[in-house]
Amino acid sequence: MDLFLSVADAAPNLLAGAWRVLYSKVLAEEALWEAPHATLDEAEEFLGTDGWRIDERKLRKAWPRLVSETFCA
Repeated sequence: MDLFLSVADAAPNLLAGAWRVLYSKVLAEEALWEAPHATLDEAEEFLGTDGWRIDERKLRKAWPRLVSETFCA
């Protein structure tokens, strides 16, 4: 899960096959995403990125279900 999370956050376009399907499931679950926590000045500094990230704690809880749905279906 840690490797998936790292790749999904840094370069999701590198995910292929079932891993891309798994990522699309993560994308579809809004509850797994963490909103950016930035001051107005920080937000203006990073206008090129939206700041949304996968919440590791929530993904860890959902991981068995997501993997099962993706790889065991």
